[in-house]
Amino acid sequence: TRNTLQRYTRPNYWEGPAGSQEFLASAAINYPGTINVETQIVSYSVPPGYIGRLRWLSLVHIGGNPPDGTGSVIWRLRINGACVNGFSNLQFQLGNAVGGAFQSPGYPVSSVELNQGDVITATVTVTALQVGGVSTAAQLHGWVVSATAQGGTQ
Repeated sequence: TRNTLQRYTRPNYWEGPAGSQEFLASAAINYPGTINVETQIVSYSVPPGYIGRLRWLSLVHIGGNPPDGTGSVIWRLRINGACVNGFSNLQFQLGNAVGGAFQSPGYPVSSVELNQGDVITATVTVTALQVGGVSTAAQLHGWVVSATAQGGTQ
């Protein structure tokens, strides 16, 4: 007998399911003046009764002499205070910005799932005061949908 493969359709992580709502949170801050102090750039709180997914992330340096790969700037992505796997020691920018205006949607991160009440935060830590710019910016871009509409519970 012949095996028949069923076509697999992956969930649309990029656009979100029917009834989903897009979120976009962005901010720019001056680099902290104290070394080794982790500082919040931007955060987003998932509303009660909703679940979602982060789909794009931007973490950028604004100014001259990007610190990419030097270790003098460390960006992190956290959910409820815990570092997201793979995003705990970022030494290179994700996405790009010109003068603080984001030029692309950012880095695709469809694996970052969000639950009701989660707080997702982008942070920066300066490890050397010789950073070649004055500020950094972050953008969180994704979608949320009612948990009950997706078969979940509130």
